[in-house]
Amino acid sequence: MALPSVERYVRCECHVEAASTRENESSVTLVASKDLIGLTESVAKMSTAFDMTTSEAGDAMAKLSNVFQIPITDLTQLGDVINHLSNNTVAKAKEIIPALNRAGGSVK
Repeated sequence: MALPSVERYVRCECHVEAASTRENESSVTLVASKDLIGLTESVAKMSTAFDMTTSEAGDAMAKLSNVFQIPITDLTQLGDVINHLSNNTVAKAKEIIPALNRAGGSVK
């Protein structure tokens, strides 16, 4: 499979550790290079707010992005919603994310 406009995209593993990225055959997505820093910052913030590792947060956001067809650039808004629910209900982000994945999978 050819990558579209290789100059404009970076192969980026969905698991983001600090500000570095590495490839993983099972979990690779295309991220526009201009969006990579914002995505990395968002995942780092989510990992703290959601009490997850950066790998878990990055993987969770990538899965939700795929299930609900949410652009990578809008993941911060999704993270804000999950964080709000986690802070204002008895459910925690680690419980909300799998529920969203199951619900999204059944909608397809």
